[in-house]
Amino acid sequence: MLGTVNGLQQTLLQQCDLRVENEKLKSTVSDLKRQSDRTVEEREAEIQRLVAEMRAVGERHQKELESLREQCRRGVEGTHRETQSKLEAKDAELKEALERKESDMAEMRRRLRDQERERQSEILKLQMEFGAKLARVQSTTQRIQQQPQGSGLLPQNIFKRKFQFLQEEKNREVEALRQRIKELEKQHASGFSDSRLKRKKI
Repeated sequence: MLGTVNGLQQTLLQQCDLRVENEKLKSTVSDLKRQSDRTVEEREAEIQRLVAEMRAVGERHQKELESLREQCRRGVEGTHRETQSKLEAKDAELKEALERKESDMAEMRRRLRDQERERQSEILKLQMEFGAKLARVQSTTQRIQQQPQGSGLLPQNIFKRKFQFLQEEKNREVEALRQRIKELEKQHASGFSDSRLKRKKI
């Protein structure tokens, strides 16, 4: 009987120990579960924070890229406008220079025409003077030749010398007029050649 009682007591003690151990294990499991839940929450919070940071970094980078694109676009537009402005200014400058050149050419042509008219008028005037002087000399010569010769030698010599003088004067005037006409014709030819050369260069 005593042995049975002792056995029951031992069994009860073991059961009590098991219950205590079970409670301890339950408490430990509960603590571990709470720690695990807290760790999961912390990790999820950390993950959320990292995700938010990554999103913020991505948005910031996107804004920076957009800002850079906008700056590049503005820079390109500014450069394009500046280039366009320079081209327009150069075009206006070239047009103005061309207009001045055309005006100069028109003025040059007008002067050449005026010079041509003056030279032609001068040549015509000299030809008329030449013709008049030649006719006058020929008329004087003819009158001298038609005058009756005197009986003396002295009048004949006087008329002869006068005739020679008039003949020489006529020859000098004719030669001078011819030289003047040649010079004018040469100037006319030279001016015409220079005008054609300038036109070719232009």
